[in-house]
Amino acid sequence: MNNCEYISKCLYGSKVFKGDEQIIRIYKNLFCEAGDSKIKSCKRYQIIRMAGYCPSNVLPNSMLSMEKIMDKMKLESKMKFIRT
Repeated sequence: MNNCEYISKCLYGSKVFKGDEQIIRIYKNLFCEAGDSKIKSCKRYQIIRMAGYCPSNVLPNSMLSMEKIMDKMKLESKMKFIRT
């Protein structure tokens, strides 16, 4: 099986995410290490491919559409600019 090409950079594939180890293992099994079709269904993978990065609040199995996630990212980016 293929692993996600972003596994070392992703919160769920790397050791950056300090969450429940069992949940991390489940996500890795279902998405990061599950072969091409599952990897490509991961919202984090899709966002990274489109935007070059993925916010930490996006789950691999997010129910939001890509459009909604990207809209939220744009809004958050604008809000960050306004705050600084």
